[in-house]
Amino acid sequence: MIKLRSLFLLMSLIACLRILYAQNTVGLLSIKGTQVSEGYNLIYPYSQSTVFLIDLCGEVVHRWIDFSGREPGCSVYLLPNGNLIRCSRDKDFSMDAFVAGGFGGYVDILSWENKMLYSYTLNDSLYRLHHDVAPMPNGHILMLAWEKITPLQAIAQGRDPNTLPNDALWPDKILEWDPQSDSIVWEWRAWDHLIQDRDSLLPNFGVIAKHPEHIDVNFSAAGGQPDWMHTNYIDYNPVLDQIMISVRNFNEIWIIDHSTSLEEAREDSGGRSGKGGGILYRWGNPSAYRRDDEQLHLLKAQHYAHWTKPDALPLEDQFGEVAIYNNLQEFNKSAAILIKVDFDTVNWNYPIEDSIFGPQVPERIILHPDDNNILAFSNTVSNVQKLANGNILIFAGRWGYAYEIDEMDEVVWEYRIPMRNGASVSQGSVLDLDDNLTFHMTRYDQDYAAFSNRRFSQGSYLELNPDEGFCTLQTSSVPQFSSESTLQIWPNPVSNFLHIIGEVPNNISCLILDLNSQVVKKLYTLDNSVDVTNLPNGLYLLKTSNGAMSRFVVLH
Repeated sequence: MIKLRSLFLLMSLIACLRILYAQNTVGLLSIKGTQVSEGYNLIYPYSQSTVFLIDLCGEVVHRWIDFSGREPGCSVYLLPNGNLIRCSRDKDFSMDAFVAGGFGGYVDILSWENKMLYSYTLNDSLYRLHHDVAPMPNGHILMLAWEKITPLQAIAQGRDPNTLPNDALWPDKILEWDPQSDSIVWEWRAWDHLIQDRDSLLPNFGVIAKHPEHIDVNFSAAGGQPDWMHTNYIDYNPVLDQIMISVRNFNEIWIIDHSTSLEEAREDSGGRSGKGGGILYRWGNPSAYRRDDEQLHLLKAQHYAHWTKPDALPLEDQFGEVAIYNNLQEFNKSAAILIKVDFDTVNWNYPIEDSIFGPQVPERIILHPDDNNILAFSNTVSNVQKLANGNILIFAGRWGYAYEIDEMDEVVWEYRIPMRNGASVSQGSVLDLDDNLTFHMTRYDQDYAAFSNRRFSQGSYLELNPDEGFCTLQTSSVPQFSSESTLQIWPNPVSNFLHIIGEVPNNISCLILDLNSQVVKKLYTLDNSVDVTNLPNGLYLLKTSNGAMSRFVVLH
């Protein structure tokens, strides 16, 4: 009977060993320290007002608090000089004219010390900022905004009146804000570049398939909702002087020319590409410009379309590489997509091949390797990012779940934002869909200029009752559980004395740590035998000062 009890206890300890790395429900879920791309993650969860910078273990190293109590609206970015760009909105929006997914109102620039440096506000009866911004190298910021078009104005441009049940249409515009002068210095309006084939007596009449540079005013009725385009991301390429936007309700990404004057941006000529403010490139859904092929309808409800390296030069590998979070890649599956966009640097334009813009297939499609992982599916929000070491960071925003994939499609890091409706939760909590809704997560490399000579705070986790030893046990400083070890010991399990095989170098000390990474025994001089008689039954780590280590089970 005693032997059976001992065997049962041993098997329980082995089972404990096997599930050790799956015990966390929030915060850090897993990490493979030698394979992860080192850096810090910036997050701005909904239903609260603080921006957090966290390390790979989930410790908060810096935060920016909005004492006005505003909430995300939606993006946040850290600039190389350490300043923060934050998009927010008022908590009370009951009287606002524009209310839809991603609505904002404020774009603030804060110092590292949380001092307000500049602020821009747009939320009235005619216009409202929403979703995203794009910082530019000259210090300006590109911002997305809705503008209100009345039914009469829309019908006058060829819009089908049956698709206007809400008495308004909100096409997008792009504003370029100069914080130094607090002025708008450039803008682009979708409404300036329409085409329609309903009425030859109305403006912009033409054959839509012959004019991919124009926007079909009757495409994507969006269920009659006024948020016609639902543009959710914007990016800027300083090498090409071009802007990319993700137009969710068209299932497309568009690229437009920023080298135009204000007047040229309203027309179809001018700028370096000679097409004015017309669309230079569009990809994801050829039916949006009547060159339909369902096999080539590759984007569905996408987010976060951007150049993976905007400053890449034409001869560099990442020139023209675009990453996209495709929310509805398959039924109940989201994916990261990488495409390589051809650009003619002689004529400064994007070629159309076989009547559509290429490529016809993505360069890479990345799905979570676990088909049953529901956390990897998010039909709204979310983002993807190519990291410094080539890994791909994917963030499913409705679950607040991030995972990093290496080139072998292996998950090397996982994290779940430990918040419910804006409040921190305890380790072990079970979160539901949208409990920790977050627009995106951005990883900044550890050598990013913003971190130079900065002092980080330490020792604070987002979650309550954190498992502080969890990260230490999984990173490269403490290898994963394995049948092999760098320190040969016997017996294992052990009841009294643990013996070390081989000669122990002089002046070697050691620590014995428990499952919570708490030091339970210190030996300033290590001999070939270690007394563990007084240790309770359990799993332990023996770690020496010269880096050798091994795990063992105490079983009395």
